[in-house]
Amino acid sequence: MHLLSRAFILVVLVLVPGAFLNAQNTGYLPSPSTFPLFRPNTDLGEGFYSNLPLRLSVFTAVGYDDNIFALQERKLLEEAKTRLSSETMERTMPQKPATIRDPAEPPSFPSRPKILLNLSLGAVAGLVLGVAFAFFLEYLDTSVKTMDEVEKLLDLPVLAVIPKGIHILPQMSEDSSDAEAYRILKTNVDFSRQKVAASVMSVVSGGPSEGKSTTACNLATAYAAAGQQTLLIDSDLRRPAQHELFTLDNRVGLSEYLRGKATLDDAIQVCHLPNLFVITSGTASSSVVSMLNSDKMRELVDTMKEWFDVVIFDCPPILGVSDALMVTALAEGSLIVAQHRKFPRSMLIRVKGALQGIGTKCLGVVLNNVDVRHDNTYQYYTSYSQYYSKPRPKQKPKEKPTKLSAVSRVKKETQPEPTLSINGAETEKRPQVGIPVDELAAEPFGEDVY
Repeated sequence: MHLLSRAFILVVLVLVPGAFLNAQNTGYLPSPSTFPLFRPNTDLGEGFYSNLPLRLSVFTAVGYDDNIFALQERKLLEEAKTRLSSETMERTMPQKPATIRDPAEPPSFPSRPKILLNLSLGAVAGLVLGVAFAFFLEYLDTSVKTMDEVEKLLDLPVLAVIPKGIHILPQMSEDSSDAEAYRILKTNVDFSRQKVAASVMSVVSGGPSEGKSTTACNLATAYAAAGQQTLLIDSDLRRPAQHELFTLDNRVGLSEYLRGKATLDDAIQVCHLPNLFVITSGTASSSVVSMLNSDKMRELVDTMKEWFDVVIFDCPPILGVSDALMVTALAEGSLIVAQHRKFPRSMLIRVKGALQGIGTKCLGVVLNNVDVRHDNTYQYYTSYSQYYSKPRPKQKPKEKPTKLSAVSRVKKETQPEPTLSINGAETEKRPQVGIPVDELAAEPFGEDVY
């Protein structure tokens, strides 16, 4: 047994160093000089390696892979060959110096952003969106805008278009441009009320602040200026306005007369304008409905029809309270005041339905507070202001033959009606007397007279 173990150790000591030297010579292992443990011991003078068992253990621990070293060397060789071939080709190619084809110049304007294009696109997009938004708002607006809408919606004529900013006529001169709008209204109302023989009229509106009190005031002033005995009654006992428009005392009025605290002579007040009389609302009362629905109110209407040519009631909003229905039921005709672009069209339909329900004839619609500066639709109907602002130049009359005198007509004898005394003021209805033709002054032919 001892002999076998000694023989094995001897074989290992002889064969292993030989195999290691063979591997080193073939290139599979690095040089022994890289390993201090395999470096020859020159100090001992030995030609072989010292400490052979320790060196064998270190070699086994390192565990180099032969294939890895072979692949790395092959890769390095291929890279070196590729680089050598590329450099050889570059050297064989003819070398030409670089030439400047076009010199670089700074641009005159930046390439981006394109300001002009962006501004144009923004302007077009803003215009399109603005127009679309305006049409959308116009679609959502259900108020009254044009005369055609009112006439088609209610099947009633528009008697007048009142521009925005019209003053109170009692405070203006008779021949002012503001008065012409109400003269047109008065003329159209005359044609409408002649069909139903209406001398008692009411002015109503669907909602508050549509201008019905101002319309009643100016319409009564236009009738009085035309020479007709006119009575204006403020039947809005909750929010009266006529005493403020005419600057009158409101301590005695319609309310006191209906309650029996004042006579009719005390209730009627003489206005500073000729042919115009006003009954104010009087002091406030809690029993407004019962007073307006009383027999004394009916007697008042019947009496005023005999005393005056035209009687106008300023009523409260017809859709707000029941007062307007009671007063309008006593009238022979009614005017609807609609403010331009304020209330929806459905309100006008309800106002007409309320008038038809009580059996009162609707004479027409007054389109009030129209801003003609921003709405060109009504420029034609309100162009009379320019006519009044430019006086006609005077021209010298030309010498032309005078008119021949015609046969004189016989004057019709008329008797004046009895006068009525109201607070000391006479309200006589003056008859129309014919004037003979031969009494007229001779006028030249061909001259236009306005």
